[in-house]
Amino acid sequence: MRVIRYKNSLTIVLSGGRILQTDECTDEMFEKIKQFQIEDNEFETINLLIPEAVDEYADNVRLIKFWEKEEESSELTKKGNSVYWKSVSSLSMPMEFAERVMNAEKNKNKDELEAYRNFWTLLSLNPDKAVRENLFKFLEKWGMVITKSGLFVGYRNADIYKKLDKYGDTVYTDHHSGTTRIMIGKMVTLDRAECDCDSSVECSRGLMCSPLRK
Repeated sequence: MRVIRYKNSLTIVLSGGRILQTDECTDEMFEKIKQFQIEDNEFETINLLIPEAVDEYADNVRLIKFWEKEEESSELTKKGNSVYWKSVSSLSMPMEFAERVMNAEKNKNKDELEAYRNFWTLLSLNPDKAVRENLFKFLEKWGMVITKSGLFVGYRNADIYKKLDKYGDTVYTDHHSGTTRIMIGKMVTLDRAECDCDSSVECSRGLMCSPLRK
């Protein structure tokens, strides 16, 4: 990693030839960069200058590690810069998910492997690329469990809409809009056209955490 500074202008050339530049380099930033250079820590260098690129960098590191141990997996294969579950789908997999599949296979955890297989089978049917790429990361972040059938256990706030007598069932509704009708044991569906598929928008329209909207 090469580092060049002139006043507030900083240019960094990474080992792979990638160039990072900023015209807002402070003395404090430069001291951090020099330390990263000593440690040969390109990951933290990228994180400091362009944090939005860290996920891409991390995926490249994961892909390199996957190449090194691909022979350990009979389930997954690589093609170019992508990883596939060849017996399940022709779609490329998120690297975090591929790692979990390989670990389950290495540990001979058949139940976990079946859960991941069914999960990826269902997720591959979702036409939204962003969902396919980000759902597993979302589940990992919030500690949601993937069941053996490939579904996942999610939670949301609900209010009582109508409480029936002791022989009936309670009808619930979502806390945010109050427009849905929820009953234990019955599926809640919503037409895809009525959903906002932009995951960056909070409190919008859709079914919370649904991998397969109708």
